[in-house]
Amino acid sequence: VTPEELSKVEATIRAINPAARIHRTTRAGLALSEVLDRGAFDLSRALENDPHFLEAHDDHDHHDHDHHDHDGHHHHDGHHHHHHTHPSDIHDVTVQSVSLRGGEMDPKKFFP
Repeated sequence: VTPEELSKVEATIRAINPAARIHRTTRAGLALSEVLDRGAFDLSRALENDPHFLEAHDDHDHHDHDHHDHDGHHHHDGHHHHHHTHPSDIHDVTVQSVSLRGGEMDPKKFFP
């Protein structure tokens, strides 16, 4: 990445979590133990920073409507619905944590 891109990424990380430890590496040249299972999340600290942290959020839209099949089968008449997901729809600077379950990660994919 360019120095400008690096600065932007680090600024974004700092905006999300000012206390986050940032590791500058080349091709993931860092032991996984340096970033995984660090016990960095502290619920007390999260509640200090945001007293509403544990409240349920419903920030996404639901497409709610009833489907009525009057004749027992469904016609599409050449119409179909599909959704496109773009990177800007996926990445959100308000994400506060990520969970990984054991057995889902293939270390070989981290180290080509």
